[in-house]
Amino acid sequence: KSHYPRWFPIVGGDDFEFFAPVFNIADASISIGVIAILIFQKKFFKTHPSGQQQNALETDPGVNDRVEVL
Repeated sequence: KSHYPRWFPIVGGDDFEFFAPVFNIADASISIGVIAILIFQKKFFKTHPSGQQQNALETDPGVNDRVEVL
């Protein structure tokens, strides 16, 4: 803690805390959201069951994928 100098108007000589911690509604909302994602991550980020495979989209083998720069 620190204190204002006596010559300082109105609050001279009073104690004050420099850079007091601030935790407001926005900080609480972010914290609750992160905790909820950590707890319920299986619902948010669904994975495929181990017995099933994803189907890959195959393209026509005649398609030319090269890009030519002139």
